[in-house]
This record gives sequence, C-alpha cells and structure tokens, in this order.
Amino acid sequence: MAKYSEYVDIFKKISIFENLLDDELASLMGIVIYKEYPNNYTIVRHNDMGDAMFIILDGSVKVSLFSENGREVILDIIEKGGFFGEMSIIDKMPRSANIITTDKTTTIMIKRNDFMNLLMQYPNMSINILKELVGRLRKADDVINSLSIHDVLGRISRFITKIFISNEVPLVTGAVVDFSFTHKDIAARVGTTRESVTRALNKMLEKHILSLEDKKLTIYNTNKLMKYFQKIR
Repeated sequence: MAKYSEYVDIFKKISIFENLLDDELASLMGIVIYKEYPNNYTIVRHNDMGDAMFIILDGSVKVSLFSENGREVILDIIEKGGFFGEMSIIDKMPRSANIITTDKTTTIMIKRNDFMNLLMQYPNMSINILKELVGRLRKADDVINSLSIHDVLGRISRFITKIFISNEVPLVTGAVVDFSFTHKDIAARVGTTRESVTRALNKMLEKHILSLEDKKLTIYNTNKLMKYFQKIR
C-alpha cells in the first residue's frame, strides 16, 4: 500500500475535504484505515449495522437493493472521490442499501467516533457532506419520479439521455457515445427485467431510432427518442 503522503493530492480533490489545510489533511490521514476490494465485492450489506463510513480513492461501487425475487435495482453509482456509509454513522440505523464494487476499488474507512470528531472539528466538512446528501436526495427523487411516470421505453430513453449528458456529448442526430452496458445492467438501472429491456431496445432498433454496435451507441432520430422520454404513461 502506498504511503499516506502519496494520497494528499487525492484527498484535496475529494469534495468533503475541500478547504482543509495541509496539516489538517495530514492529521486526517493518521486516523483513516485503507482498504482494497476486488471487483464485485460487497463492502456493505443492506440492513447490517454499521459503524464506519468509506471514501473511494480509486475504482467505483454501485448502491443497490434486491427485490424478493432476486432482481437487482441499482440506485446509484459512486466513483472516485465519492463516499458512502455516513447515514448509519449519523443515525445509528441499519445500512439502507448494498454497496458492491464495480471494479477493483481502494477506499479509506473512518470509524464513527473519529468521523463525529471530524464534523465537530471542521464545520466546513459538515457543510460539504450536507451538499452531497442533498444531491443524492435529488437523484433519488429523480429515480422515483421516473419509475412512477414512465414506461420501460421512457425509462430507457431517459437512461440513454443521461449517458450522453454525463459524457458531455450533445444529443443530436448522428451522435455517438461509448456504451458497454448489458441488457441486465440497463434493467438494474431502470427498475425492470432484462427481457423488458431487450424488447424495448429491439423496438428502438426496428424504428431506426438508434444502433448498438461494437460497444458504441449511435442516435439516428433524436425527436423519437425524446418523445419516449417525455411521454407520461
């Protein structure tokens, strides 16, 4: 494992540590515990009790829940610089979801007592965490809203639109974006079954709205895609 000093630059880029001075960061690095996890490893299990939060130094994780029939619904993806597990520390309630790595992932872990001391010692850190939590609530509202008002075609259209936005690619006719998601991946993201995703994508392919080849997604008819996105069931 690399020495703590080698992570100073990474720490400075993590949103919740913004405005901390170098000596404060050095003090912080003295209390954290470094953890490495392989791909597809469950770091946190839904309903387990937790006494630590985690910050991602490298890699990424998915926040997910499983239905009674075993179908996974992905609520969010947290990447480098993001954090998770803070809710159970604050309210001492069980974990609200599963956290599973989507790549080889390196984290730092902060135990409850150390975390609470940090919040009292550095008020700016508390504010930064609040900003992140508000952002997550907005994301959750967005997901719930989509599940309640859109059919599968609408949810997939919304998912595709967000892929273009996150990659900063204008959503215009002829636009191309990297797209390595499987039908199972998409189903977990939009809250439906793999079979439903397959039927919906086949319909889009047949109508020449888009194409999927060699892990590239190309849009041929933006107007029709947006009609699915905007349609209320």
